[in-house]
Amino acid sequence: MRRTKEEAEQTKESIFQAGIDLLAKKGIHETSMSDIARAAGVSRGAIYWHFENKEALLREIRGRLQSFYQDLVEAVRNDSGTLAESISKAFRRLFEKYRNDPAFRRLQDLNIKISVLYAGNDSMADDIIKTEEQDIRIFCEAVDGSPITNSCSPLQLFMIMESLVGGLLIRQYVRQETLSNEDIDAAVAFMVRGFSGIGEISEN
Repeated sequence: MRRTKEEAEQTKESIFQAGIDLLAKKGIHETSMSDIARAAGVSRGAIYWHFENKEALLREIRGRLQSFYQDLVEAVRNDSGTLAESISKAFRRLFEKYRNDPAFRRLQDLNIKISVLYAGNDSMADDIIKTEEQDIRIFCEAVDGSPITNSCSPLQLFMIMESLVGGLLIRQYVRQETLSNEDIDAAVAFMVRGFSGIGEISEN
C-alpha cells in the first residue's frame, strides 16, 4: 500500500514538474492539460486524478511558494535579533534563493504571471486574496509588539515589505536577471535605514 502511495506521489510530482516546464516555456493560456499529460508521459485520466484542471496546478504553484514565505515569517518570529535584523536576514535569504535555485526562480516567475493573468478571474482572485490575508495575519502576529509598530502598524509594515520585495522580484523577472551580492547588500541596507526612520530602536 505504501509503495502505491509513493508511486502516486511520484506521478503527481512528475506531472507538476512537466506542467511548470511547459507553462514557463509556452505560456499559461497556451498550455493545455493534454500538453502536460503528454510531456509527463501519463494518460489524461491520470493527470485529472491529481489535478482537476489547470487552475488546480496553478494553485499548487502558489501553495508551494506560500510554504516558503511562511517559513521566512516563522524565522523572523523566532529570531533573537531586532525586527530590522530579523527581516533583513529573511530578505537576504529570499533573494539568494531566487538567484541560486532555478526551480524556485521558475515557480516565482510563474507566480507573477498567475497574479497578473488571473487578476480578473473570480475563483483565482479569491484564492489570491485568501492567501494574502493568511500571510498578513501570520506576519502581523510575528511583528506585533516590536518598537517599530509604535510608528507603523503591522499591516502598513506588511504593505511596505510586499511592495519592496514584489517590485524587486518583478524587476528580475522582466529583465531576466538576478540581484548580485552588492545589489542585495544595498537593498538590505536601504531597508534597515527605512526601519530606523519609522521607529526601530537600535540596540547598542
